Amino acid sequence: MDWQKSKEKKKSQKDSLFEKYNNINFKWKANPLKVNKLLWSSILQLKLGHGYFLSYLKRFSQDYESDICNKCQMQSKQTPYHLILECPRYGISRDSTIGKLEPSKRNLYFLYSNGIPVLIEFLKETKIATRKWLLLEEE
Repeated sequence: MDWQKSKEKKKSQKDSLFEKYNNINFKWKANPLKVNKLLWSSILQLKLGHGYFLSYLKRFSQDYESDICNKCQMQSKQTPYHLILECPRYGISRDSTIGKLEPSKRNLYFLYSNGIPVLIEFLKETKIATRKWLLLEEE
């Protein structure tokens, strides 16, 4: 009998915890950005710093001897920052996409948060940080 009372007490406690959430109207909204899986994975890889660029690959593979950008002559590490905001090879694409932003918003923090649509435009034009992009330059 004691176990039955204990079980009923636990059930009533559990129900009271969920009662306060019954009256909340959650509004689920679909993400307005429609991007394919490849593009979205490129964004995430750039944001996390784990992807198809030399500063990451050199750390884990002996196939890559250097992390210096092979797309330009700047002798800079090929990092997400360099590829998106500095690399001269992508200057024209950068000017037509990221260049339209106010100078104070031309940074990775803004691009990865509120500037995702602009970053998507840039990545569609350049195709950076994809396996195909990396392999095209190695051949």
